[in-house]
Amino acid sequence: MPWKGIARYYSVTVDGATNPAAAWYYQHPSPLARRVKNDVVFWNGVNIEGTREENPTTRSH
Repeated sequence: MPWKGIARYYSVTVDGATNPAAAWYYQHPSPLARRVKNDVVFWNGVNIEGTREENPTTRSH
């Protein structure tokens, strides 16, 4: 097993073009990599634009 754990992958589709495995995250990282839990990482030409949204689990009502 890789030292961070088992990665789960997402394909990203924009305007009908799919970029397979363009994003990944570690749902259950190893103890040494616990800080990356549920962080989504993009690569292979993916650029994220816009403003960051609040985490829905911490929004105040």
